[in-house]
Amino acid sequence: MIDLQVHLTKILLSISDWLDWSHSGITDHHRRVAFASLNLGQATGLDGAELSRLFKAAIIHDIGAVTWAEKQTLKQFDVEDTLTHCLRGQYFISESRLTSHLGDTILHHHDKWGGGNPGGLAGDKIPLHSRIIHLCDRLVIKIRRDDHILGQRQEILEAIRNLSGRVFDPNLVDVLEDISVRPSFWLDLIHPGVGHGLETLVPWKEVCGNAIDLYQLAEIMAYAVDAKSRFTYRHSHGVAAVSRFLAEIMGLSGDRPLLLETAGLLHDLGKLTVPESILEKPGPLTHQEMHWIKQHTYYTYWFLMQAGLDPAMAEWAAFHHERLDGKGYPFGKSRTDLALEHRIIAVADIFTAVREDRPYRPAMDWSGIEHVLTSQARSDGIDGDVVLALLSEKKGLDDLWAELSRRLAVMDYGTALV
Repeated sequence: MIDLQVHLTKILLSISDWLDWSHSGITDHHRRVAFASLNLGQATGLDGAELSRLFKAAIIHDIGAVTWAEKQTLKQFDVEDTLTHCLRGQYFISESRLTSHLGDTILHHHDKWGGGNPGGLAGDKIPLHSRIIHLCDRLVIKIRRDDHILGQRQEILEAIRNLSGRVFDPNLVDVLEDISVRPSFWLDLIHPGVGHGLETLVPWKEVCGNAIDLYQLAEIMAYAVDAKSRFTYRHSHGVAAVSRFLAEIMGLSGDRPLLLETAGLLHDLGKLTVPESILEKPGPLTHQEMHWIKQHTYYTYWFLMQAGLDPAMAEWAAFHHERLDGKGYPFGKSRTDLALEHRIIAVADIFTAVREDRPYRPAMDWSGIEHVLTSQARSDGIDGDVVLALLSEKKGLDDLWAELSRRLAVMDYGTALV
């Protein structure tokens, strides 16, 4: 029995961690912005429901910035090119009823108080939550690692003060000045446990308790992962759809096919820890580059367990590069550890990958697909029965692929339609 009682807070905190992954590991940027935003929101008199909504937006505010290059650009205090990731973020979160109401906040979280914004808003017409997140986001960006935080606060406040009334809401700047008098505000902001302190600031107890809610949240994460490379813009959705297709024709019943589809959406979360230069390399990978690739399923498992997902579903998602002969990665599982759900996602992943264009080869036709799958089954890598089930349904899979391609065409790399 799969436990679907997943706390939305845990999921959002986990999402914030993989959004903050860079070459130096997790930066805690989103947690710090959320912490500062909640302090500022509390000081302006927001009630519990509004603080909860503010937290949800702040903790994933840059979900539309998925490449390491985009994240690096956003570290500039006076960053100008922000529209693409704001649009993309709004599009992503529209997939879930639990987050779709945050769309305007995400879309406008870089709007300048003085106007000249793409959406035409200015001053108090910009959503209050967006104004709070914008100010706190830039505050956090100004923090340097090479100096004590208490030695930086006057410099940071001066930089913000100079933009009050032009970039930032002057009333919010005044409130920030008041709350930042306390040294503890700054010390809390950079504390390694800043994420744990967030729960004391918001009186929420929101639980994601059904398969549809979990699926919709997984769609958000799949969009963010697949947008990382123009070669993978539909990969997670492809693995998910093929996994459900195979689950149904192989006799899984009840919520099982939907839950397996959800796990398929989540299977490559760990690729957010891999540089785009490796994902898009047009030739063979070096041994060093393969180390990066082999870590992605480990981090898929780590992120999903941190999010409070049922361990079985986390394993379905994360074990897709394990092999029946025990020679897979990263956990070294073998046939006795791999249930039908694991085996289905492994086959769906290979099928989807070879049917896609990749930087080192074009998409394969059915002859090539059959050769790859049967070869891996013969070498005791993947389940031969699952392969036979897939190859017996070529027409159904062609129809599924055409529909998937049509539906996801708007999400080709770098594009977001709203």
